[in-house]
Amino acid sequence: MKDHDWVILGAGEFGKEIYNIFFKNSKKKLVFFVDDYVKKKKFLKKKIIQFDKLFQSKKTYNFVLAILDKNVRKKKISQISKYKNLIPKNLIHDNTYLYNNFKFGKGNILYPNSNINYGSNLGNFNILQFNSSVGHNSKIEDNCFIGSNSTISSNCLLKKNIFLGANSNISRNIKIGSGAHIAPSTLIYKNIKRNMKVLSLPRLIFSKIKI
Repeated sequence: MKDHDWVILGAGEFGKEIYNIFFKNSKKKLVFFVDDYVKKKKFLKKKIIQFDKLFQSKKTYNFVLAILDKNVRKKKISQISKYKNLIPKNLIHDNTYLYNNFKFGKGNILYPNSNINYGSNLGNFNILQFNSSVGHNSKIEDNCFIGSNSTISSNCLLKKNIFLGANSNISRNIKIGSGAHIAPSTLIYKNIKRNMKVLSLPRLIFSKIKI
């Protein structure tokens, strides 16, 4: 089965990072970047087009969603799902460690040295950055960002639209509600309700997220 050409949705710094890590020295064919606001014709020597033109195209593309803001990502995921010519593929670096008996959704981005242990479940459109780790029998739902050097222990549940800052650690058997924002270098040792912002300096501090 012939593989389709790739597009990166997002022509900002995160799009540049995705290009350099996953496409620059790869056999994957990246044809262009896509963005809402096109101020220049090219980005990293690749053409930039607006989302409207992409949606009008009759050609089929694999795509990666290079947008960091979880709320913007959520809106784009809903918008993109209406178009059958855009295929969300998992973007997995060669230096990723995937163990037996795990389940995968679509549109995920797994950076170098990230790993998912046995029996774990990864939903759709999640980002696992450098050296992040998911313990056995844990579940991450959709549109979650797992920062570099973060560890999710075994038997944890992360609901949708969660931000987990770099160098954070989640203890075993923890449940984190949807929309939670966990600051970098935070140790999570108790369950977190939905839409909570969490710090640990030196104790857990909770505050309601304004939506």
